[in-house]
Amino acid sequence: MTGEPGAQLPGGAGESADHLAELVAAATSSAPEAPPTPGESATRTPAESLRHAGLLAADTIGVMLAGGRRPEAVALAAGEPGDELSGGWRQSAPRPGAGARLLTAGGGFAEPDRAAYVNATAACALELDEGTRPTGHPAVHVLPAALAAADVLGARWSELLSAFTAGYEVAAGLFEQYALRAPTHPHGHLGGIGAAVAVALLAGDDPLSAARAAATVPLLTTWPPCLEGAAIRNTWAGHAAATGVLAHRLVRSGYGGAASALSAAFDGLVADRVPAAAARGDRIRGGYLKLYSACALTHSAVQAALQLAPLHEESTPLDPQGPAIDVEVNANSLKVAAQPAGNALSRRFSLPYAVAVALLRGDAEPRRFDTPDADALTVARRITVRERPEFTADWPGFAPARVTVRLADGRTRSARVRDADGHPGSPADPSVVEAKFLALTGLSSREWKLLSGGGDGLRTAEVLDAVTGRVPAQAPGNGPADR
Repeated sequence: MTGEPGAQLPGGAGESADHLAELVAAATSSAPEAPPTPGESATRTPAESLRHAGLLAADTIGVMLAGGRRPEAVALAAGEPGDELSGGWRQSAPRPGAGARLLTAGGGFAEPDRAAYVNATAACALELDEGTRPTGHPAVHVLPAALAAADVLGARWSELLSAFTAGYEVAAGLFEQYALRAPTHPHGHLGGIGAAVAVALLAGDDPLSAARAAATVPLLTTWPPCLEGAAIRNTWAGHAAATGVLAHRLVRSGYGGAASALSAAFDGLVADRVPAAAARGDRIRGGYLKLYSACALTHSAVQAALQLAPLHEESTPLDPQGPAIDVEVNANSLKVAAQPAGNALSRRFSLPYAVAVALLRGDAEPRRFDTPDADALTVARRITVRERPEFTADWPGFAPARVTVRLADGRTRSARVRDADGHPGSPADPSVVEAKFLALTGLSSREWKLLSGGGDGLRTAEVLDAVTGRVPAQAPGNGPADR
């Protein structure tokens, strides 16, 4: 028994070493023969992938900036005055070791791992970050780490996008290869491995060594904190993004990762390995973008509800006898079938509340979840959520949902959506994603084009300065603390 790749360890551990190596090799196969110097382009990514990477980066940064206005995100960066244990991470000016930009309100700089932690955490607050199927949110794990590394290493924006694409490929590939067991949540672990790959490429390190280091220190995260609305859940992606940066330091310091760690945790303990083609490639173009400020598992039902909205109790009263609204979904969406607790995050993870808001208000914008809507809470309690087997058979290729409303006069109204806008079955037009960015940030199309269009040859630091220097103090997307 050895620690070499492919060695068999008890419980199947060790088997995944070759799978991880294969995935990392496939994601970085377009790399030049000579190792890049720090800041040099590490891969030759196809143009179409780079264009989509720019779109995802711009979308994720918009979500980051909006979430970064929330009081808890600002406090995380600034620390508690007079509390030596929670001293501020934010520095007003870059200095050696603390030159990565913070995208929270107030700006400033921090050590790269701390900047990645804060920025990724902020990006989770509004439940508007992108995702992939069958599960996972690669961008919110990978991009903050890559941003911090590219910022301090002086990499160009185009080089950042190339490394981001490779890290995304690894993270999304792992989410395909491991079917998470209930109640395991997708944040905080596999995404950090992709983050480590992106950072390694930017730094000129061996990406597989970095991936193995990150794979050895995952978080064990579960769904109940989301339903309960524990805001610390947002830090899971922050932990993974910071791990992606720290993997660089750990490997260079001599703390190598275990080749067997990934399989030991994710092949039988919290997940089951699913045979997958590791070399499929271009996964960055196969994810989804969120247009509604709630868990993605609610989106098809939300969009079906929007087709029936607005529902006014005065003019179209609901059937007074028993549940008045049926929501049919695939089995995976039953995770979020509970009524909300008394906070914003749990409302974003409550399918009944999200559907009720959409029916009553005709949208699912951040403000609808930040502040409790008494009428929506009442309607949510009259919603029944159930599985429809044919919808489950359609998953994960599609996420169908049907919403049926029974009215007091005996009529019924129903709408069905096979896949919500922004999701794989109904991709969002770039103009729609741009409109989301503008609404969340208060910025202009100029900043959107700079981020999504390749950076105009500028370095990452220059791009971030050009964007953050124009962010207004207040803009749509800001909300109260999620406590």
